[in-house]
Amino acid sequence: VNGQFIFALSSGYILSTYNLTQFTLTQPVNSISNTGIVATPSEIVAIGDSGAISYSTDGVTYTSITPVTANNLKRIKKIGSVYYIVANGGTYLTSFDAITWTAKTVGNSANLMDIEADSTGTLFIIAGSAGYIATSPDANATTPIWTIQTSPVGTKLNQIFRNDANATRKYQIIGDSGVI
Repeated sequence: VNGQFIFALSSGYILSTYNLTQFTLTQPVNSISNTGIVATPSEIVAIGDSGAISYSTDGVTYTSITPVTANNLKRIKKIGSVYYIVANGGTYLTSFDAITWTAKTVGNSANLMDIEADSTGTLFIIAGSAGYIATSPDANATTPIWTIQTSPVGTKLNQIFRNDANATRKYQIIGDSGVI
């Protein structure tokens, strides 16, 4: 927001700076462990345990958003014009404005760790515990359809990276124990 660097600290605080020499430490209103943060030019959204979401337009004053799940929130991303949060229990949240959230499910109780989409928004991939991978043509649909994919590993998959080089869809998924 406004040219700031923003850092989410596990202690529940948000650290912000404009110049990397002077820092401001802010505690959002929910004051629990931060598990993720996303910043756009106009807003910051921090997430945490027990469904906690905090929203700010200036990086100083945060508003607590009413939780739509009690599950621990793991990662937040803005893909196109939609915010996505993945959570434990097979739950993920979607929002167009980072204030009003809708809870959705992938159809099982996997602890979800990341979500990504191709550059056209026609293929979404979600990854999580025990090697869970699922794909959907539209994760933001009212009733999204997720297809479970066969995973070659049984370990937790933590993060998805997309590479659209040469007009091909290639994904790398990083997991526990050095799994790629």
